[in-house]
Amino acid sequence: MKLPFGGDTVAEVVRDGVVSLQKEASRNSWEGPCNIPNKWDKGFGGLMGLAVEQVQTPSRVAVEVKGVSVTAVVSLAREVMHTERLVSGDVVLVPPNSFRLIARADDIGRWDVGPYSATADGLNLAACDLALGIVKVIDPNLFGMLLIRREKYEPAVKLYREMTVSAPHSPSILNNFGVALRELHRYQDAETKFNEALKLMPKFPEAHYNLAVDMYEQKRLSEAIEEFRATIALQPDNALAHYDLGLILVSTKLLDQAIPELKTAAALSPNSSSAHMALGNALIDKDLIDAAISEYREGVAVEPDSPDAHDNLGLALAKKRLLDQAIAEYKKAIDLNVHYAFPHDNLGDAYRDKGLFKDAIAEYKKAIACDAKFAEPHRDLANIYQKLGKKREAQQENDRFGRLSNGGIE
Repeated sequence: MKLPFGGDTVAEVVRDGVVSLQKEASRNSWEGPCNIPNKWDKGFGGLMGLAVEQVQTPSRVAVEVKGVSVTAVVSLAREVMHTERLVSGDVVLVPPNSFRLIARADDIGRWDVGPYSATADGLNLAACDLALGIVKVIDPNLFGMLLIRREKYEPAVKLYREMTVSAPHSPSILNNFGVALRELHRYQDAETKFNEALKLMPKFPEAHYNLAVDMYEQKRLSEAIEEFRATIALQPDNALAHYDLGLILVSTKLLDQAIPELKTAAALSPNSSSAHMALGNALIDKDLIDAAISEYREGVAVEPDSPDAHDNLGLALAKKRLLDQAIAEYKKAIDLNVHYAFPHDNLGDAYRDKGLFKDAIAEYKKAIACDAKFAEPHRDLANIYQKLGKKREAQQENDRFGRLSNGGIE
């Protein structure tokens, strides 16, 4: 049974859509032709907590479809939506073990949805369908955001185009319209919507952030940097804006500016492995190896199952000539993904530096087996063969390295 915008289960929709919306709701008034100000944080917080709870402990829901009563569904939907608009409803039995839901709400209309299984999960799904139906009518802007979360971009664009006719001066609608357009790679159209939103509300951090992302996608990096900074000026605790700004500054070689942004991102999101890894990479580029090792260790602690985290830590340890520790990290990365070429190549380098040429050759060959287009292991093999006096093999590997470096194939 499918939910309105493609989710397979209540839990999937809750996990993928509502958690983010709950966070955004605490910062936004959800402008639109119809809204419930300051309640979405409670309403969708309720959907998040209640739906997950009911999926996990369905016995708490009383299913009484035989009594031709929808009291439980109506009560659950009311709690989910934090609204009293839902006023009445009926259950229609569908033999042998399912039911349809017919419900009505003041000034909204009538629903006829289902069938649902006559179980706790069926009741929960019916209540959430009812709640989402209310969302679509009460706050189409929010429903459009749910469509975007479910990657239903074309329907979202259609919905927002209709909304801008009835509410042409809503910064929130224009901003979300821009997001839907950007996801369809219509970057110029998206830029227009973000700028329209900012003209109406110059201090709109989400619009500045989305415009920054749009500029980045268009390779207009200096403008993207300016918009990320505008976002941070309005929302200094926006970890993602600090992180994205840091990455752009790294890419433009402005490391002294990038490192403080990435440090802030890591401090605001200490459980983000990506923030620690990005900061570690920037510190490596500044040759601050000890500080980089510290950040990589933080990243590994947060995400111990990440091959990249272990591989990066190994590289930093190798720069300090802590080869045994580096080898241990490379091996952890390989254990997590045996087909990942980079840790094999890096492990080969560590073995080479310890004079273990046979082991190094074996790892370089494994790296090549993992990625036939990976040029560096061929150069590394050539260097070892040269040291071992194997001139013919060294020349062959050098030739392969040259072809792959110039876009050829083996």
